[in-house]
Amino acid sequence: CARKMTMKKGKVVMTFMQEIGKTLAIHKNVAGFEDEIKILGEAFTDYQGILGLFNGFMTSGKINMLGVFATRILHATAMVYAGSLILDQAVLATKKLAEVGEDHFDASYYKGKIASARFFIKNIVPQVFNIKRVMEIGDSTCADIPEECIR
Repeated sequence: CARKMTMKKGKVVMTFMQEIGKTLAIHKNVAGFEDEIKILGEAFTDYQGILGLFNGFMTSGKINMLGVFATRILHATAMVYAGSLILDQAVLATKKLAEVGEDHFDASYYKGKIASARFFIKNIVPQVFNIKRVMEIGDSTCADIPEECIR
């Protein structure tokens, strides 16, 4: 996790963050996706907070915390990124559905794209909020416990 976050002096992560920010900006006023955009926007903000906590652990000498949270940080990364991609697909599917009409043979496909985006963003993406909260708590019990206690 730390290796990926610091790759090319953080430029990779910054490009990634800009891409998600652009997706949110492009779709911020799309009718019919207000709830999804709000949730994804809040998750993106919390993800930025997660990266801030990550950097705080690195700069304050709490390197052991990176191991505690590495998997969760990667999960949050995937949730936010997948959420932005699937939102983009749902917006496109909505436009295509309007073009082809409800009776078109592809209508169900487009409806499935829209429904899966709604589900993912409303049911999976909010887990990012919890990951940030757990990182804020900053419990290091699993890293601090002597090895003989878990044998």
